[in-house]
Amino acid sequence: MIVDLAPSGYHMGLRYHTIGLARVFDGDKLDQSSNGTFEHEQLVPLEFRSFVRLHSQDRVVVLDYRNGNPIVASISPANDAERETVPMARREHTFDPLSAMMDMLHLAAQTGHCDLSHYTYDGRRLELFEARTVGEEDVAPTSRSIFSGRGLRCDYSSQTVAGFRLGDGRDEDARPRKGTVWLAQVVPGGPRLPVRGLVDVRFLGAATMYLTAVTP
Repeated sequence: MIVDLAPSGYHMGLRYHTIGLARVFDGDKLDQSSNGTFEHEQLVPLEFRSFVRLHSQDRVVVLDYRNGNPIVASISPANDAERETVPMARREHTFDPLSAMMDMLHLAAQTGHCDLSHYTYDGRRLELFEARTVGEEDVAPTSRSIFSGRGLRCDYSSQTVAGFRLGDGRDEDARPRKGTVWLAQVVPGGPRLPVRGLVDVRFLGAATMYLTAVTP
């Protein structure tokens, strides 16, 4: 995960790929990014890009935002043969999934808590993203991360509410995906950043994230 948070705007990127034998046979991967700005301290998405390779098939979505509403600029394969269509009215003023996560980080940096909810739209499905503050916890040292110490634990969930797959995939879509992220002030005077995370990546499984570097 890449997080770039500045007063003028933000960028978040999420990359994931299988390794070892799983990579030899399937080579599944995910590469997503979101860019936006802040207006009167409110987060405003501008662009969301998603590239997924699943079972040797490439899946691409590009969203642009106009007046706060997502516009599907590019999608492959087409959505109508796979899923129920999310009505235009339900897409209005939604966030993309990474922007919802960024807003949680932004709220924690401002207030020290992360309780919020957003409807998110990724070009295919509408989900309800909810986050809650658990409290301060110890983040154990590991050779995979540059950080250990106290961190604010935020638990979150995301559940599909529209745009379900047609046929047998509906039950899997309806399953809530849950995660946890620990946030801490790594640089004196800086915002709380994600220093550890447990995430359920759609279709690709569970993953653990570690903070590996911080740059000005």
